[in-house]
Amino acid sequence: FQVAADRYSDNGFTRYAYGNESGVLFDETVPSHGTTGYAKSADRGIALEGDSPWVMLYDSSHTSGSLPEHVANVGFVIRDYAAEIGGVLTTTPHLNLVQTYNGGWSQMGFELGVPYDASSPVIPAGSVVTATVEYVVPPAQKDVYFGDSDYLTAMDAGAFQGTEMMMALATDNHLEVTASVGTVKRVHPVEIEAIADLTAAQFQLTGGLGYTPVSIHNLVRPDGWRLEQLVDGSWEPVSQEVEGKDYWQAYENSGEGSFELTFNVHNRGTVEYRLIR
Repeated sequence: FQVAADRYSDNGFTRYAYGNESGVLFDETVPSHGTTGYAKSADRGIALEGDSPWVMLYDSSHTSGSLPEHVANVGFVIRDYAAEIGGVLTTTPHLNLVQTYNGGWSQMGFELGVPYDASSPVIPAGSVVTATVEYVVPPAQKDVYFGDSDYLTAMDAGAFQGTEMMMALATDNHLEVTASVGTVKRVHPVEIEAIADLTAAQFQLTGGLGYTPVSIHNLVRPDGWRLEQLVDGSWEPVSQEVEGKDYWQAYENSGEGSFELTFNVHNRGTVEYRLIR
């Protein structure tokens, strides 16, 4: 997984950085290298430790043309990572820094990689790498942001063009889920395995900035359900409807003869939810 990609990164980003929830670990000027590939062995297999590790390309100078790119930055957050290489398990994400050169633009790209040993560069057959990567395109200028996101409109304008934006997205969107009814299948994105009862699922969700998708699997039918949240000791319906029951998505898993419902909850802090008939 690479951002920005070979033969595609004709961007004008002038800064590249990475870090985690605790802070910025690296933040440098993109060099005018005019070439491609890895500059040195030290740019491969960089261990990115800590909670919610992230990377970011920002401060673009590409302001001309019909599609000026300086109004948005790019990056990603590694929410989950496991690499079993030759029987050795590594859960710390590793990065490669790669040079790209397209359309006259020298850029740096981030690759989600594996531990690197120059003396043993072959990954043995049967090795497995799994990861959950959250790709983000945050606005770079507050004065051209036209949305109504409360956390973005409240953010200082100076944070839009720097690592403070990426720190907020990585840290505040770090999710934790526990279920008292049903089973947590996945955290990013949230997936809950329901039980066959009138209360099909009940879970506690911590974290979130905007709207967080929550999918509840293994339902015997798609209709008749209601998502509720616990507010001051009382259960209240979660309703975001515009024209009726239009704020969730139902999917039929025909292979298993079951259904799943996906809601987008505007979660902040820690909130208890349940799905009932």
